[in-house]
Amino acid sequence: MSFDKHSRIRRIGFGSLALTAAIALAVLLMVPATALGQTPGTTPTAVPSASATAASATAAPAEATTATAATTSVANPALTLSTSNGLPGGSVTANGSGFQSGETVDVLLNGQNVGSPTVNNGGTFSLSFTVPSFAPGQYGVTATGRGSNKTASTVFTINQGAATLTFDPAQAAPGASLTVTGTGFRPGESVTLTFNGPTVGTATADTGGNVTWTFTVPSALGPGQYGVTATGAASNVVVNSTYTLVAGATPATTAQPTASPAASATATPAASPAAVPNAPAMAHDNRYFAQTGYRIDDDTVWAFFQQYGAVETFGYPTSRMMSFLGCPVQMFQRQIIQVCQGQGAALINMLDP
Repeated sequence: MSFDKHSRIRRIGFGSLALTAAIALAVLLMVPATALGQTPGTTPTAVPSASATAASATAAPAEATTATAATTSVANPALTLSTSNGLPGGSVTANGSGFQSGETVDVLLNGQNVGSPTVNNGGTFSLSFTVPSFAPGQYGVTATGRGSNKTASTVFTINQGAATLTFDPAQAAPGASLTVTGTGFRPGESVTLTFNGPTVGTATADTGGNVTWTFTVPSALGPGQYGVTATGAASNVVVNSTYTLVAGATPATTAQPTASPAASATATPAASPAAVPNAPAMAHDNRYFAQTGYRIDDDTVWAFFQQYGAVETFGYPTSRMMSFLGCPVQMFQRQIIQVCQGQGAALINMLDP
C-alpha cells in the first residue's frame, strides 16, 4: 500500500510539469513577432556556423593578396644612363622601363630634346644620344611618355674637358699675323691670351667652349720660342703652350737708277758684260730654321720630319739636301733623313755594309 501511494505522488508530479510546459509553449506561440525583436514577414538572420566563419576568414587574405598583386603589376617608370658623366660631344645611352607599349617618349637633357624613341611591347626603350655643348655641371634628364604621360628622371654631369691651343701658321716671323684657337673653356666666359707676357687679346668662348684670337706678333721679338697662355675668367682654366718665331725674310734691295752720260755722236758704246743671275733667296717660311740657317726644301723629308716629332726628335737641320752614300739626304742635329728612290724617306742606316 505504501508503494502505490508514492507511485501515485510521482505520477501527479510529472503530470504537473508536462502541463506547465504545454501552457508555456502555447503562450509563446500566441506572442506577436515584434515582441521577439523580429520584423513581421521577414526571415530571421541565420547565425553563421563556426566552419562558415573559418572559411570566410580564409578567403579574405586570398582576396587581399589578389588585389595587392593587381596593384604591383603596374610598374613605375624608370630611367637609367649608360654613364653618369661625360664631355660635350660624347655618346650616352638612355634606357627606360615601365612605359606604355607603343607610345613615343620624349627624352630631354636640361630641357633640350635629345631623342624621341618608341616603347616596345615590354614597356622599355633604349636611346643613344650626343651630349649637348653645355657648360660643366650637373643637369637633369627626363623621359615623358606622350600617351601615358608617365615621367622618369635622373641626372647627368658634364665634365670640364682639357683646354688646348693651336696656331695658324705653325711658325711665323716677327710682325706676322697669327691666329690662335683655344678649346675646352666654359661657354660664354671671357678668355685672355698673353704672348711672351703681355696680353694680346681677350675673346668670349662660344657655346662649345671654343675661342679665337688674331693678332700681330710683336716685331721687336727675335727668332726663338715664346710662351703663350690662355686664362678663362669664370672657369679659371689655364692652358700654356709655346710658339716658335723664325727670322723674317730679308727685303730685296731695289736697284737705284744711275744717270748715264749722253752718248757722243762719234763714240761707240762698249759692249756690256752679260749679267750673272744671283742665286735664288732661301724662303723664310715655316720650313726655315733661323737657329741653323737651313730650310727643309724636300716635301718628302718635310712630311717625315713633321710626322715623327719635328725638332724634338731630329733637332734643327744642319745641311741642305745633298747626295750621300748614293741617296739624297738632309742632315739634322740628331738624325740624317735619306730619300732613296722607290723607298721613301727613312733614317739613314750607318751600320749596314
